[in-house]
Amino acid sequence: MSVRLYRLDVSEYADPGLFESAYFSLPVYRRRKIDRIVPEAEKRLSLGAGLLLARAMTDAGLDPDAEPALGANGKPFFPGTGFHYSLSHSGTVALCAVADREVGVDVEQMRETDFLKLARRFFAPEEYELIAAAKPPEENNYELRITNYELFFRIWTLKESFIKATGEGMSRPLGSFAVLPGADGIALLVDGKPETGHVFEEISDIPGCRAAICLKEDNHADTE
Repeated sequence: MSVRLYRLDVSEYADPGLFESAYFSLPVYRRRKIDRIVPEAEKRLSLGAGLLLARAMTDAGLDPDAEPALGANGKPFFPGTGFHYSLSHSGTVALCAVADREVGVDVEQMRETDFLKLARRFFAPEEYELIAAAKPPEENNYELRITNYELFFRIWTLKESFIKATGEGMSRPLGSFAVLPGADGIALLVDGKPETGHVFEEISDIPGCRAAICLKEDNHADTE
C-alpha cells in the first residue's frame, strides 16, 4: 500500500450545527480530546483530524470507533493491523497520512515569525546556513520559486514529519539531524551522517501552507 493522504478544510465546521453533527459521529476518545481544547479554531482542527482518521480506517476495513494504543514515545497505533497513520493540522487544514509502515505528516501555516532566530536556535547548522543564504522575499527572483521565509517552513515541516515517522517526537532534539532540500532531492543527515532509510514527499498545493510526508521506505502519496 502506498501512502494515502487525506485532507480537509475545516472552515465549514464554524457552523455549530455541522460541528455538533460531526462531533457526535466520532468515537468517545476523540470527543474527549476535542473537549480538552479551548480555542474554537483548534477544536475544529482536532475534529477534522478525527474525521479524516475515521474515514481512513473505514477505507482500510477497520472499525473507526477503535481506540489506538500508545507506543513508547506516545505515538498512537493500532496493534496487529499493519495500519500506520499520522495526523497534522494548521490554519484551517487537517491532514491524515496512512501507510503500511511508519509514516509522519506535518503541515504548517506560513505566518510572520522571526524565522532566522528560530532556525539558529533549533535547527542544525547546515539548515540555518541554507536558510540564511536564500534571498528574502523583497529580493527574490520569481524564477527561484523559494524565499528564505518559505524555506524555513519547508524545512520545518520536513523535520517534523521525520520525528513523527520515527515516533521520537520532540524527544529527539531538532538540531541533532538535518533535512536539506536541494536540486537532487532531499538529503537527511542524522548525527552528522547520511541516513537513507527514510524518504520525503512535499505537498505544495495547500494555499498559505507548507506540508511534508516522511515514510520509512520509498513511496509516494495519492491525494484524496
